[in-house]
Amino acid sequence: MSAVTEEDVRYLKRQQRFLRMDVHPTQCSIVLWYTAEAAVLGDEGDYVTGERKEYEKIISLRNLKATCNLRALTESILDRCRMIPTVKVQDLVQLIRYLQKRHKHDSVTPSGTAAAAATAAEAAKSKESDGRVYFGEGFMQEPFEDAKLDANDQAHLDDLENYIELLYEEEDQRLKGTGYILQLFRSPHNLEELVENETLLSALSRVLREDWKTNPKLAINIIYCFFCISAYSVFHPIILKQKVGAQLLDALEYELTRYRQWMKLLADKKRKAEAATDPESEEKVAFTNMQEQIQGKVHLQDKFLRVAIYMLLNLAEDLHTEAKMVKKGLVNHMLGLLDRNNIELLILVCSFLRKLSVIRSNKELMISHSAVKKISRLFNCSHEILVNMALRTLLNLSFDQQVCLQIVKLRLIPKLLPMLDNPVNQTTLLCLLYHLSIHDKHKSVFAYTDMVPKLVQLIVEAPGNLIGAELGSLCVNLALHPRIAELMCGVADDGSTLTGKGVRLLLKRALYQCDPLILKTLRNISVHAQSSIRQLFVPYVADIGQVMVSSEDQECVCDMMGLLGNLTFQRPRKATDDDDDDLDEDEGDADTSTKQQSAAVASASLIPEECYTCLRSLITECDALPLLTDKLEQRAITLQLTSDGGWSTALEPLLLAVAMAHDEECALAMAHSGHIELIANRLTGHQDDDDIVLQSVYFFYMTLLHSVTREYCIKETQIPHILLTLMHDNNAEVKKICNAALDIVQEYDGQWASDIQESRFLYYNQSWLNFVQQNAIQEQINDAEERMFSAQMDDGAFMPEDMAAMMYATMHQGSYGDDDGDGMEDGAEDDMLMYTDEAQMRAYAGMAMEEQHRMAAATSRAAAAAMGMAVGSSTNSYPEGLLGEEYYGHEDLADEDDYMFAEHAELLGQPQWMNQATGNLAATLAGGEAGGLLGPD
Repeated sequence: MSAVTEEDVRYLKRQQRFLRMDVHPTQCSIVLWYTAEAAVLGDEGDYVTGERKEYEKIISLRNLKATCNLRALTESILDRCRMIPTVKVQDLVQLIRYLQKRHKHDSVTPSGTAAAAATAAEAAKSKESDGRVYFGEGFMQEPFEDAKLDANDQAHLDDLENYIELLYEEEDQRLKGTGYILQLFRSPHNLEELVENETLLSALSRVLREDWKTNPKLAINIIYCFFCISAYSVFHPIILKQKVGAQLLDALEYELTRYRQWMKLLADKKRKAEAATDPESEEKVAFTNMQEQIQGKVHLQDKFLRVAIYMLLNLAEDLHTEAKMVKKGLVNHMLGLLDRNNIELLILVCSFLRKLSVIRSNKELMISHSAVKKISRLFNCSHEILVNMALRTLLNLSFDQQVCLQIVKLRLIPKLLPMLDNPVNQTTLLCLLYHLSIHDKHKSVFAYTDMVPKLVQLIVEAPGNLIGAELGSLCVNLALHPRIAELMCGVADDGSTLTGKGVRLLLKRALYQCDPLILKTLRNISVHAQSSIRQLFVPYVADIGQVMVSSEDQECVCDMMGLLGNLTFQRPRKATDDDDDDLDEDEGDADTSTKQQSAAVASASLIPEECYTCLRSLITECDALPLLTDKLEQRAITLQLTSDGGWSTALEPLLLAVAMAHDEECALAMAHSGHIELIANRLTGHQDDDDIVLQSVYFFYMTLLHSVTREYCIKETQIPHILLTLMHDNNAEVKKICNAALDIVQEYDGQWASDIQESRFLYYNQSWLNFVQQNAIQEQINDAEERMFSAQMDDGAFMPEDMAAMMYATMHQGSYGDDDGDGMEDGAEDDMLMYTDEAQMRAYAGMAMEEQHRMAAATSRAAAAAMGMAVGSSTNSYPEGLLGEEYYGHEDLADEDDYMFAEHAELLGQPQWMNQATGNLAATLAGGEAGGLLGPD
């Protein structure tokens, strides 16, 4: 661009653009950030040159009171600052309201972590900053208050070389030089030139390495300088090149160690002072003086730690750098700082821990170092932002089940209850409680606090049409606990009577807004078998049915069907003569059964008659049968289209049909409308889902109980065939209901009675045959082992010493016990140690001869049977009594005997003694000489 002359300049245009606004961290003021652009225009209005800068403007509201007129005050601010756009008026009103409520000592912004961090970065960049460097949820007060500068001293970039020279002077001059350099670093316009000055950065890092232990004020100023450039990720490599991050990690470890030494020394002085009786004793004076000295040192140390940790937090944006920090013990350092009392430092530490907890290995390291217990002490603090950051950190950790258990053991839920009233902490707390509610063993903890009524209140008073996902999901989980379900329904002052107020309020909002999460909560409440809970829903059945028929939200329709499907009431069972006969058999059991039956009848007598017929209104008032037909047909279509989404919505219509089948009139109406045949036909092709099969079979059972639908089910449908097919299902509940339904069919239909009886006989007979065959096979294996041992003893061959002990232990199974848990019986171990040479083994064989004589008869029968097969008998039958009664009628077992014997020898590896015994047995089977196989008999 050519040089601009005076003739070219004709117009000067100045424009201001609004950026953002927020409350001042300490003052009762509102801070505006804006850009000012000055442009020089030519004769024809074309752009010649210009300059743009960022500024901030503070609007002071020192006389703001809780009773002031917000509307008038807002209009006054808009008149003074016309740059504020009209779309930001509502935000301005919210900021003024926040200033009215804020405590005079609060020193944080209300816009959360992200907004506060953005504010901190902008404040660090701004040239017109108010003298504070903001960070995280706090701020660093007076960053160069210890720089030994005069009030009128102003640093200039042209004098940078002079400031560097001061770093080589005495301590006071070095501190003053770092103060000037810090002023330059605080201006974002100077950063590019400063980071290119290698001499400056090397001098600062050198002074930091040499003097940070002896001069903490000097170290604070230098770290502030690096902190200003750490706000820009592009400058991170420059910081890492100077190894400032590694130096800060070493400094953290050193300061924590020194702090522990201070506390230990102070505790010793305090113990001596408490032991002294004189209030003016030397011990008490020494303790007071040391306490004041340590407080001053801790205050200065907190400043150093704040700026160091926040700079490390900026550098940890890179995960590779963060991993290096963790390897050097960063997690342990952060957990050690949770014992401090400085609010701003604790907020920063919690922010860092929350970031680190995202990585699983870091989370596990925190858990192992009792992070939950250390964080829990922060909930005793009244500082809103600190509590919020502690909650967020605990939320990240609560994804681990072990952390949830620790939260319950530390009894944190009662402490967290008051935080639900704070909108800032409410969402985070609900997420944390949701993680606890996932585990069934932790749900009972909620029942002994005031948490449940508070959650119901939040649902009823929630703004908008639908409640939040966090609140709804938490209530859905908790409603599965019986006691919590009662508390949600509403409990009277006596603690035992249900008022039903909670059900009425929840149903009113759920039906009016069609909120699926509230409906799921109500459905889980109705799951519990207590009739006192289910009775509370009876007056609203017609209202639920009308909304269900007219609603277009399919998810809500399914939830309402599931809710109505839970409203079943069992009538009391009448005593029969058979029951009396059974009771007479055992007097003790009779007393117990009589008491249980009397209690059941007494409980059922408290249920009004209208509860048993409450679902009739779905037919008479709501005309719900067409909707039920449509849903049952949609189930089959959905199952064909998808394999995962259809199953979840297929069960609710079936549940409603089962509940309606409890009533005789409803069952008859469903028979006339074809629902019984529809469910029977649809079940045939979908028998791989246990829930669908179980509910369908139970539906058949209920329709068979009613006399008005029994004949139709038996004669006109395929229900008896389906029940016969599922009579021996692997699912025990399905099998139980099928047999109960078939008993009804067998009692009322003679033709089906014979078929059912025959099918049951065939099944039980086959089961008995399988059982006998398995026992026979096991006996053959035992006989084969005995014959191998007998053959070895007769031929004089000796087993290996370990095999001999094992065979003897096998023959005496049960005579020894395995007390040492090594898998071998202790008696067999003793025998193995006793017989170690050939002579001892022969003596052992002589002792075993008595065992041989006792088994000779059984061995002879088995060998004779095998020999009969070896000579090529043309039939597979044996003379009665040859194989004993247990083998009679099972001709095929003798063939398997030889095979199993040979297979057993192969598995043992066939050593020399085994080959000899096997050869003798083979000779016997071929018709040769027995060679003593059968023994002396």
